[in-house]
Order: sequence, then structure tokens, then C-alpha cells
Amino acid sequence: MGLHAYNTLFHRQRWGRPLGFNPFTRRVRGKGEERREKMKVFRIQLHPAYEDMPIEKVKEILKRGVIGLDLWDEIAKELGIYDKPLTEWKDEDFKSYDTLNTKKRKEMGPNSSQSTFAKHIQEDFLRMETGDIVLVHHGKTPVALVKITGPYFMDPKTDEIIWFRHRYPIEVLGWYEDYKDVLPETRIPASGTVQELTNPGTQTYRFIMRWYQEVLNAQKFRGDS
Repeated sequence: MGLHAYNTLFHRQRWGRPLGFNPFTRRVRGKGEERREKMKVFRIQLHPAYEDMPIEKVKEILKRGVIGLDLWDEIAKELGIYDKPLTEWKDEDFKSYDTLNTKKRKEMGPNSSQSTFAKHIQEDFLRMETGDIVLVHHGKTPVALVKITGPYFMDPKTDEIIWFRHRYPIEVLGWYEDYKDVLPETRIPASGTVQELTNPGTQTYRFIMRWYQEVLNAQKFRGDS
């Protein structure tokens, strides 16, 4: 067997795809053509700021098929942007929100720091696209690995489980409790609501890629398409 034939067979056996298929890409369709591009990787926490939420409630949110976040309603209403989808905010809306947020946080006490929450919404949260992979964690504890399955949307209807209005539809790829025995120990940053991970050399990025590879292996074992 030639080297190319061997590599093709090995790749097909491992991923169930021919040589040249990269499992860490997502399918993109447009204008009568289809291509694959590198998927983006994120981490997100789903509990409200300054509020303790049990990890079981985070799981209940994910079982409802969404991830998301929301704003300090007092600030957003004061700025007149509370009812606007984030995709309709202008640059000055994000800047005004953070300016007022920082001011109110300082009024809460001397230990409060400058807030860039809206900036992270603009530069991280709104960059999520169908096919991207997201690590959902609760503080330093991983909860689940999910895949974005559709575009951002705003739903004004909230309840005791899904408390946020700004959402993405998701598919749960795997629960940490089901994969922890095959994953390396890692320290997930406990701070911040949402972040795009762009450096493949970081511990968190490598952890997510390892987990995603294990998900693909499990899917192949089960015969999933």
C-alpha cells in the first residue's frame, strides 16, 4: 500500500472522512458554493453578574437549547437601548453603556473596577456563528461543550430558568461529567462572561480542542453522521 493510500485509510478510519477533511472546521454555504472554514472557539458563563446560580440551573438552561446573556437593565433603559437587539446597537451605544456601567460600579464601592462588558459583547459574543464551538463553564468548573446552531436572536420572554433575552440556539455536544475521565485537568479562567479564544497555545483552547476531538471520536463510535 502506498503512503498516500495508507494516510487516506488512516484518516478515514479515525474521522470517518477522506484525507483533507479537517474536523475543526465548519461548513459554510453561500452563492451556490460550499466551503469549509476554521470554526471559532469561545467560552461563556451563564449566571447573572453578582448572583450565585447553582450549576444544575446552568444545565437546565442548556437543556432548553440556548446560551446567552443580558444587560444591567437600569443602564440600558436609561440609555434607551434596552429593547433593541444587540445587532442594532451602534458603536456609541456600546461605549455609552460601558461608561455608565463603570460609573455605577464605582458608586457601589471602592473595589469596583472599570467595566468593559459591552465591549466584550460587541467583540466576542456577537462574533459567534453557526458551527462555532463554545465551552460553557461555571467559575472554574467546565459544564458542557456546545455548538452554535443558528444566528443570534433576542427573545423578550424570560422565565425562572432562562433569565437572559440575548440568545444563540445551541446543541449540547457533551457534558463534562461524561468526559472528565478522558480529559486533562485544566484551570478555566473564572472571571468574565464571554470570550473568544484565538490563541491555540493556551491551556483553555487546547482543552476545548481535546474535548471536541473526544466528542467526534464518540460520534464515530456510535455511528453518528
